[in-house]
Amino acid sequence: MEDKLFKSRINTRISTSVKASFSINRPGESVKEGVITNFSRSGLFIKTENILPVNSHVVIDILLPEEDTSLHLVGEVRNIVDAESAEKGMGIKIQEENISKDDKNRLKEFFDLNHIYGWFC
Repeated sequence: MEDKLFKSRINTRISTSVKASFSINRPGESVKEGVITNFSRSGLFIKTENILPVNSHVVIDILLPEEDTSLHLVGEVRNIVDAESAEKGMGIKIQEENISKDDKNRLKEFFDLNHIYGWFC
């Protein structure tokens, strides 16, 4: 059976195991931890015990392989997986308009290089 959600995605996701920290985009919110298990130019899935509600606006800091500075992304929780038998986590849509030009370039370079070298595939 085909995964219609995956098929409907505009950008292909790559499998990853990259640590991330995230919080609701409000001053004073506590930072949570998770692991990004798949990633695309427009979205990601964070495996975490700290599920946030759908439509929550989040800030996400990711340390990409071979980099010293965290990539700072902004996104919105679009779906959650909160079942005992499934990978618990959140699907997040990246809001490109809220990302710095430098981080957009770093994200583009990361995906371009992954396409060439297949780091995570």
